[in-house]
Amino acid sequence: MLIKKKNRLLTKIDLILLAVILMLSTVFPACVWVNNWNGSIPFISYTVITKDKALDLVNVAMSVRGAVVNNVTFRAVESNSVSLDPLNMIALAESGERLEIDTNGGNWVIKNGNRDFSLSYDVVTMKEDKYSSRIRKMITSITDRRFRALGRDIFLLPVLEVKEGIIVDFGFFPEAEIYSVYRSVGRRVIIPTADDLSMSLCVGGDYRYMSDSIGGTEILLASAGGWSFKENEIFQLIKDIVSYEIGMFGSSPHSRYLFVCDRNPIFGSKGFDYYGAHFGGNVLLLFDSQMDRSDLFNIQMAVISHEFFHNWNGEALSPASDNFQWFTEGVTVYYSYKILLDLGIISNRQYEFKRDSILENYQQNPYLDNTPISSSGNSDMSDKELVKLMYDGGFLAARAIDKYLIDISEGKTELIDVIRSIYESTEYGSKLDERTFIVEVKEITGNDISEYLRRLVHSPAPDIILGVEGKMESRPLTPS
Repeated sequence: MLIKKKNRLLTKIDLILLAVILMLSTVFPACVWVNNWNGSIPFISYTVITKDKALDLVNVAMSVRGAVVNNVTFRAVESNSVSLDPLNMIALAESGERLEIDTNGGNWVIKNGNRDFSLSYDVVTMKEDKYSSRIRKMITSITDRRFRALGRDIFLLPVLEVKEGIIVDFGFFPEAEIYSVYRSVGRRVIIPTADDLSMSLCVGGDYRYMSDSIGGTEILLASAGGWSFKENEIFQLIKDIVSYEIGMFGSSPHSRYLFVCDRNPIFGSKGFDYYGAHFGGNVLLLFDSQMDRSDLFNIQMAVISHEFFHNWNGEALSPASDNFQWFTEGVTVYYSYKILLDLGIISNRQYEFKRDSILENYQQNPYLDNTPISSSGNSDMSDKELVKLMYDGGFLAARAIDKYLIDISEGKTELIDVIRSIYESTEYGSKLDERTFIVEVKEITGNDISEYLRRLVHSPAPDIILGVEGKMESRPLTPS
């Protein structure tokens, strides 16, 4: 009996072993395939050096390893219909053989034939008027003393998947340490993924550097010297604004931010005396080189609160279409001044002066009678009056919506409450449109504001945008 039981037990064990073997025979090849597939993901590194200082020409050398595919495609990042234009492009196999390069609809296809290769090209960092129609084209700037480099200005990006941890070596100043929101060692920066390349901002040279932490969020400042104010003064201002805005939303999209405070080379009617730009965890501030220390307590500092507010309204919640760009910019302008007022950086008198100035500019805009706020602005920012209508009209619309929400909720709900609620209930990078906003307002207040928004932003020169303080105002006649 014991023998029979033993035989039956062996039989069961044999069956179990057979099942395990069969299972492994199906899983193991899959594991081998997955491992081989992981091994085929290429690794990419970049080296950036100055090629001709007089011509503002830099050279980008790229190394591609593990690309076991016949063709590798790269693309430039389009920025308002303008994109990187690489010059003198050469691709070489490890043997030194020159590889064929096909240009296809703004893409560059390297016919590497399953081989590792290197790619080299030149880029002109232009000195033209960058802050008019090409306002967002070239943020990269290289001088005898320092440099700042924005990824989308200089890097061609791989179309295929690449391994994480992209190495970028900068050779502009051999002795200069690189500063970035990403991990850096000496002249080397480690960009986490290819998706991060275009928005990577790296600086080096004789900037003055400061850092601090606010509730677990690290703040870095790289400031060009020679201002009428001290670096710790502007840094304290930045920290106050960062702390306040994180408090408005309860958290921040990034754990590390780099603020670069530099001189604006372009002034006058074609450009902006004070200009800011937001790229992921980076905020670029371009100030008038002659700005007075008192300007630290003036409306110009809205450039800081504006760009940092875009971390939520613009990045974490991005406009679903151009027709909602008025909300992204207008609401951000509105809160950028309110934040300065709440922090005591500007006075009530300064705020009211700015508000009245925006209202006057809005009333005198040549597009006012024919273009709704929702249709204002343009993708390349070349029409300054249309862009002004988007910003000025968007500010006034946001102000009107805030007042309307307070009224219909009997003071329980403000505009920021609705935006924060959407931010908290959605994933990072969610698209925001008018319908989402209307639904959220209905959920919070029980009121449908779709008709109000139709009258406010979808009709030219809406009367309800005026008289938010009470009495309705009428637009003055334009003198003939």
